[in-house]
Amino acid sequence: QVAQPADADAALSDIFTACLTSQRSILASGGPTASPLAARFFANLARAAQSLGPAAPRPAARAAELLAAVDSAAASGKLTGDSPKNIRTWLQQDSLHQWRPRLEELIRSQDWSTLDAMFWTAIPFGTGGRRGPMGEMGPATINDRTIAESAHGMAVYLRSTGCSSGSVVIACDTRNNSPRFSRIAACVFAAHGLKVFLFESHRATPVLSFAVRHLGCSIGVMISASHNPPADNGFKAYWSNGGQVIPPHDKGIIREV
Repeated sequence: QVAQPADADAALSDIFTACLTSQRSILASGGPTASPLAARFFANLARAAQSLGPAAPRPAARAAELLAAVDSAAASGKLTGDSPKNIRTWLQQDSLHQWRPRLEELIRSQDWSTLDAMFWTAIPFGTGGRRGPMGEMGPATINDRTIAESAHGMAVYLRSTGCSSGSVVIACDTRNNSPRFSRIAACVFAAHGLKVFLFESHRATPVLSFAVRHLGCSIGVMISASHNPPADNGFKAYWSNGGQVIPPHDKGIIREV
């Protein structure tokens, strides 16, 4: 496991301290290393240890400190809804580790309004899919994670219907991040073993609907937020008939997401 920079500093500090303690004992006893050269070496070692400053908190202590800050913000009303619970999940769940440094940064800077906007709820996967404001992380925004979990849930549900292979066609509009989100969805579906058709550039939603039927795909996805504001985006789900998912498929996908 690769240590985080703070952990590496703490480990180095511990090594320096152990070396210094051991060497002071040897020097005090007049042992064989009690020479001017050894003394200079360990003096330099001491200066290097000093330059590191106080050892960084261990991961467990750091996590406890962050969680305590989140609880305090919730108690004072700075975090609302499901923010405390969702932030805890994103801090502790291993599969979310790539967002942890930025999340820790926001907690330490006490940017509670930004955190609340990203974590206060989870965008529901309703009839037709999900859409909402884009954000860098959190279940209350459309981001890499929420797009990936939407594609994952749709793929898992498709398998549960008895489809052993299957295919999907994906299109996107011209909104910010739409091409990126479409590639993320494509990667998730491919990882589930589906054959993926991905348009090379933006397309209108009716083109995606036609492509599902024309290519004989099991499902389709349109990365778009339709008439929502420009800062929004979304994941629109289509079934094999080229129409947006309806009961019972919508509830099945919602359950898996």
